[in-house]
Amino acid sequence: MTYKADPHLAVLKPFQRATVDYVFRRLFSGPSPTDQFLVADEVGLGKTMVARGVIAKAIEELTGKVDRIDIVYICSNQAIAEQNIKALNVVGSDAKPLNTRLTLLPLEIERQGGLASRPVNLISLTPGTALDLKSSLGTATERALIFEMLRKRIGLRHKGVQRIFRGGVAEENWPGWIDWIREQDISAEITQLFNAAVDDDLIERIRTAAEIARSRQNPHYSPDQRPVALIGELRRILARVCVDALTPDLIILDEFQRFAELLHEHDADLAPEKAAAAELARALFSYRGDDGSKARL
Repeated sequence: MTYKADPHLAVLKPFQRATVDYVFRRLFSGPSPTDQFLVADEVGLGKTMVARGVIAKAIEELTGKVDRIDIVYICSNQAIAEQNIKALNVVGSDAKPLNTRLTLLPLEIERQGGLASRPVNLISLTPGTALDLKSSLGTATERALIFEMLRKRIGLRHKGVQRIFRGGVAEENWPGWIDWIREQDISAEITQLFNAAVDDDLIERIRTAAEIARSRQNPHYSPDQRPVALIGELRRILARVCVDALTPDLIILDEFQRFAELLHEHDADLAPEKAAAAELARALFSYRGDDGSKARL
């Protein structure tokens, strides 16, 4: 694959091009590159165009040097993300922008036309779907995926374990979710890493909670055996594993001021769900690959 940034740089205004060149030097080519750079400018002066130019130069720089280029765009809400990710797509049809939950990457990587099959990926994430874990039960798709990835280790097949994972899904509908997830191509690599990250103690707590749910109409769990606690812990572990699988090369954080809580360094001052989100955000923003390379922000 060859890639040239010039066509995307040619449409920039002189002051935008100057900003792009300076940011790129500070992040990639300068003698003492930095891992983070903040572009602060008045509304309407084209920060999105500057980000587009930096993305183009980053792709040109990284092409042939890494197996796969992952550009992550983080925005405050899904509507803005869907609009801006199109403006940031400097690869065209070769890179279909992906809007997804971080915990669903095991499905996105292996599917036809998914992340693993493309040399460049533009991934759009929002705190509401990617970083904010306040809804600890997540979605039915997430729970079905997690159960399938851990199914052999858990070993239970009865209604008790189904009760733990199905959340608000009706009992008669949960088998359909399991049948559907088993037809999907789930990343074997992420599955292996996820199982390695889930310790035996957590698996045993799941089994115990499942037996309680099986034997009682109105089960009483200890705090660390409640389904919402177990699923929340599993989602946080999977999200951290998926950060490594994503291998971000460049992260564009739009409207930086809206992410103060996610970048909070004193987790003790935050509610538990916000502390978990902050932990995950820092894992994403401080990602370091096996070769020591870091994501640029």
